[in-house]
Amino acid sequence: DSEFTNSTSHSNATITGDYTGCWHVGTFVGYAKNSSFKNCRASGNSKARAGVGGFAGRADYSKFENCIFEKGIVTTPTKFYGNSFGGFVGNGLESEYKNCSATADIDGGTEVGGFSSWTQGGKFENCTADGTVKGNQVYVGGFVGYVTASSSFKNCSTKSEVTSTSQMSGGFAGVSYSSGFEGCKATGNVSGTQYVGGHT
Repeated sequence: DSEFTNSTSHSNATITGDYTGCWHVGTFVGYAKNSSFKNCRASGNSKARAGVGGFAGRADYSKFENCIFEKGIVTTPTKFYGNSFGGFVGNGLESEYKNCSATADIDGGTEVGGFSSWTQGGKFENCTADGTVKGNQVYVGGFVGYVTASSSFKNCSTKSEVTSTSQMSGGFAGVSYSSGFEGCKATGNVSGTQYVGGHT
């Protein structure tokens, strides 16, 4: 996996491949900080114990626009203990995503989402997720697993099928705190043991 920190910008690039590591694994970038990505495309399979995404493993203070993660698999070698699995990004702090999409089959432990596993202060606009989302612990969502600290979602949607063998699973978000949703929708089926919702 790769690390981009304090980078300028990355645009019009395509990467295909399979990547395996311990944490922060993505097919385009493992860890992005203070970086920007525009019109980029990635496909392949990502596998790690934690912090794994189809496009990026982790993204802090970064921007993504018109970026696509095509059909791929996001999973972990230790399913019970694995956390932070997302179709586009594993987890992130105060990053922005606009007109981005992810199509992935995701199988993890806790904090599992069709687009993002976990976000704090993130901004998502016109983003989509599709595929299957499976988690064997808490916080499993069709778009995002765990949302906190003033994150915002505008006109985002997911068709992901959500399956959890534990509690707190939702068609759009597994759980959400202090965040806003505007014009968002989830159309996939959801199953779980307790605290199951069509949206959150």
